[in-house]
Amino acid sequence: MSQLLFDEDFRDYREREIEIALEFIAMVWSLRVTPEYVRGATDAVTKILNIPLGMAKTKEQEEAARKLVADSITKIEKKILLRRLGVTEGE
Repeated sequence: MSQLLFDEDFRDYREREIEIALEFIAMVWSLRVTPEYVRGATDAVTKILNIPLGMAKTKEQEEAARKLVADSITKIEKKILLRRLGVTEGE
C-alpha cells in the first residue's frame, strides 16, 4: 500500500478527493450551523487529507506523503479562495 504514494492513479484519486472536500466545505458553509460543527467538518477533511502520512513506511515514502499532503492542502486553499472570490481557475 505504501507504493501508492508514487502511483499516478493515486494522485488522480487525490485530485477527486480534493474536489469532494471542496463540495463538502461549501455545503457546510451553506448551512446554519454552530462553529463547533464547522470545526468538526474541517477536522474530518484534515484527517482524510493526512491519510498518506499513515501509509508511509520508509523515509522516502514519508517525504512523498508529506509533499502529497502539502500539495493537497495548497490546492484546497487556492480553490476555496478562488471560488469565494468568484474567479474561475485559469483566468
